[in-house]
Amino acid sequence: MRNSSKQMNKAERDKPLTSEEKKKLIKLMVGVPWLVYAPLVYAGALFRTWPELSPIFVGLWLTPIAASASYVASWMFLRDCPAIVRERLHKSEFTGGDKSQEPPKEHTAQRLLAISLSLPIFISGYESAGRMLRGDPDLPMVIHAAGAILLVSSTALIGWVLRYNQYAAKVVYKQEGHQLVTTGPYSFVRHPFYTFMIPLSIGWPWVMGSLAWGLIPSLMTIPILMWRTCHEEEFLLHEFSEDYKRYRKDVPSRMFPGVF
Repeated sequence: MRNSSKQMNKAERDKPLTSEEKKKLIKLMVGVPWLVYAPLVYAGALFRTWPELSPIFVGLWLTPIAASASYVASWMFLRDCPAIVRERLHKSEFTGGDKSQEPPKEHTAQRLLAISLSLPIFISGYESAGRMLRGDPDLPMVIHAAGAILLVSSTALIGWVLRYNQYAAKVVYKQEGHQLVTTGPYSFVRHPFYTFMIPLSIGWPWVMGSLAWGLIPSLMTIPILMWRTCHEEEFLLHEFSEDYKRYRKDVPSRMFPGVF
């Protein structure tokens, strides 16, 4: 993988966020949960109750609140790290925003992750509406609360990971001044970002009201992320050679200490 001619240089990455980028960040933290997640939950419920409208249920209003809170929790670790915030906000700098130029495995992994994290939203709405139609009670609030705690805490820990590794782009590529990060969460596992995505994917359907069916596609994230580490390891070995070999020896686990 080589640097794109459109890649930002280090000075551009490290400058404070512009007003336009701050607006984009606010849209992500507030707009996406309320204008994307909540309607998708309701679409699942409406698919179950049509032609009748679905009544309001806990997951419908809790989902955008928990999602916004999770973004804020991550932002607390990154508020003085404009480089990584800019990297995550923008389209892939490796490709200049052209997804057709992404490494094929990265492109496939991103699509599979998008499916595994989006399906539970629709399924949870469908499952919640089904309970109401049958006259069954909603999930206990303790389940919703546990899901919200998992979601917010996991996203906060992902923010902690990104604070240590400000080269964590959406698509792995060699950046200007790219250094191998081996401290903080990277001293426990080599891919801690993916480690903390697992409890996030488990908590996500619980927030929305699905204890079982919504959890199935969410758990698909585990093999997808494990597979993604394989080709990322190939890149890291190519770029950092002996340094990465020593790091793999010092930190043998990719995602789960002592397991994988």
